[in-house]
Amino acid sequence: MTVPHKIPTCTTANLFALAVSVMLTFPAIAQTAPPLDLEMRLDPATRENRFLAVVIDGPNGPRRIEASEWLRPELAGYAQAAAPIIVGLGVPAGPDTPITRGRPGRDALPSARVPGARRLMLVSDDLANSMLLNIADDVDGMTLTFPDGGLKNGPGPELLIAEASLPAGRVSGGCPGVPASGADAIIVSLPDQSEVTLMPEDFIDVGPAGPQVNYGTEEIGRADVRIETLEQLVNLDMRALATIDYFKVYSTVLDLADLGVPDGETVETIVLSSSGEQVETDNGPQLCWTADPILVVGLPPF
Repeated sequence: MTVPHKIPTCTTANLFALAVSVMLTFPAIAQTAPPLDLEMRLDPATRENRFLAVVIDGPNGPRRIEASEWLRPELAGYAQAAAPIIVGLGVPAGPDTPITRGRPGRDALPSARVPGARRLMLVSDDLANSMLLNIADDVDGMTLTFPDGGLKNGPGPELLIAEASLPAGRVSGGCPGVPASGADAIIVSLPDQSEVTLMPEDFIDVGPAGPQVNYGTEEIGRADVRIETLEQLVNLDMRALATIDYFKVYSTVLDLADLGVPDGETVETIVLSSSGEQVETDNGPQLCWTADPILVVGLPPF
């Protein structure tokens, strides 16, 4: 006689043991994804567009993290992309600067230079219309260090990134015939070379960056000339070359687990670079969509 196998009883204890087994077998899902919102407010008197807070869908539900809670890094290294682009940075256009919505303006540009110390803070301040433009792809584009112990990997994301780009579908004069994809791809890496590439679909469009003045020099518009050091960034005599009011702000948040950082360990240095992808344009292959970081800050632990 064949003895039938006994089917185990499915109890609450068994289900709990199974759930624990699954949790131990598979790693926790990382939290790199667009935030629910990155709140901004444009001051009509000063034309400064200020970040107020980021809203993130964390492990315990949505959480609003105000700008006063963000962990500010220090800029420790910077290099421009090796591309013939004459501008290096952008700052808010003041109320007395004429703005033409949708296209560059070159009338009544401010004569004052942007102080070198301020240039070092353009990606850690709260302004959506201040940024470093066109970071390098062939070398480290931007190196940031986080003081006071660095960023600790834990539940939820640890890094907030905002990037400036053309609206999706708009065609740049520098890359004729190629519609912009929205956010520019950014490579985020650690000094030990572990890295992750954030693609346009990893970002959310959170609105207009606001009116700004772009600064640079005619010399860095040559393919063989670029800013490669912090000293050059601080000391180069960049002047106002154009006003714009068509950039959009694209944002995402990054979980350090996606960079291979174990739970509970800390990171003090983060490197950002452009992807370096060549795009086929009406003028042949070109380096088109270099990254333009507006904001890179750490987030407090969940």
